[in-house]
Amino acid sequence: MNPAEIISRLEPSSVGLDLTPKGFVRLTAQDVAYALGASKIPEGARDLLRVKYSLQYNYRSSVSSHLYIRLSDVNDFRDWMARRSHRPGLIMDMCKMAVSEYCRANICETCKGTGSKLEIDGKLQSCPGCGGNRIRPIDRKKLIREYLEISPSTFYYCWDDLYRDALGILSFWESVALSAVHHRLA
Repeated sequence: MNPAEIISRLEPSSVGLDLTPKGFVRLTAQDVAYALGASKIPEGARDLLRVKYSLQYNYRSSVSSHLYIRLSDVNDFRDWMARRSHRPGLIMDMCKMAVSEYCRANICETCKGTGSKLEIDGKLQSCPGCGGNRIRPIDRKKLIREYLEISPSTFYYCWDDLYRDALGILSFWESVALSAVHHRLA
């Protein structure tokens, strides 16, 4: 079974696990929670799984804080703080933006992932939100204005490499945590 599906069983509105067909592994939410807690993974990675798959959004600030600490271990912040567009709290806001972008649902909200929209005359039209791709495009310029309050050109010129480091750390945490939970339950 896919480890991401296993973690999503912690979400409160998940289907009851007592209805598992014969021959499938019967896992309770307690089994999954134990595997997540007992695995030897960084706390930021554990909280990332809780946010992304179990929809426990109260852990977002914890993931952002651990990401900030990890970025400070990888990079020397004195170089970043010397940049002209730096303001106090900008790097932490960038961590919040990275967590928000990384944990967002990829399904288009307009068509609910179908790729098409039913018109009034009964014809199917390509979805205007995703262009028929079923995946919601990332509007990073909107995120930059919302979270960082700087211009997108300043972001891409000064901060894009640090932001890509943050997304890389989140991707690494997810892969390590999912494999650890999978091995714990196997």
